[in-house]
Amino acid sequence: MKHMVCMNTLKEVLDWLRTADLTCLGCGAKLSGRRPQKYRNRFGIEGWWVYITCKKCGRQNSVKDLLTKTQNTQAEKDDFAEFQEVDFDPLSEPWSRYELEDGTQISVRMVALKIQQQVTTDGEPVYSITYNPFYAIRSPKHLRGPPNKTVPPPDVLNSLPRRKVKIVSKVEPWSTYLLETGKSISVKLRVTQIQRIEGVYDPEGNPYYEASTELYVEPQIKHGCPPSVG
Repeated sequence: MKHMVCMNTLKEVLDWLRTADLTCLGCGAKLSGRRPQKYRNRFGIEGWWVYITCKKCGRQNSVKDLLTKTQNTQAEKDDFAEFQEVDFDPLSEPWSRYELEDGTQISVRMVALKIQQQVTTDGEPVYSITYNPFYAIRSPKHLRGPPNKTVPPPDVLNSLPRRKVKIVSKVEPWSTYLLETGKSISVKLRVTQIQRIEGVYDPEGNPYYEASTELYVEPQIKHGCPPSVG
């Protein structure tokens, strides 16, 4: 249940402002101790528009906006309990496979290290997964270069030019985990974009690639039945 702050009179507004722990909506500075100000406005409470001026940045923080922020913050606290780590067994962690327009084949596999669960007040579980991604690259001969036995430091890789490479085909199976709660979840690490880093090669002579990924988590209706979404 969300706790809403409801005020219908000017006195209620002023009493709330004296006790509420408020921060500026512009710079985040504390507004505690700042005297509320008001002016006549037909859209305000009892015909008054009430605000607090931030001493640090000068922003006029209206009561309406401060109240909205307070309600949203409280709603977030009410909606979720803290994350709790749950034990799990991996039932499957298959490879996803991508074929690129330059002829390279990239395989991606995620290995879950930790699973945490939140439960909303509506009883819906929300999961946070810590994982390591593993990549296997096989490039055609014309893209290969001199093998580099050491991994270039991040600042070197970041300074090199990149070329976006289109994914022409993909196979993205779900990974499945059985939780200690008896429920199963399906997880998919999906590659959304790939760029080839020019002028540097891995220990096997393949070009380095940079992948943008998204993680999808779906509860299963029953054990052994992955969700039907793509």
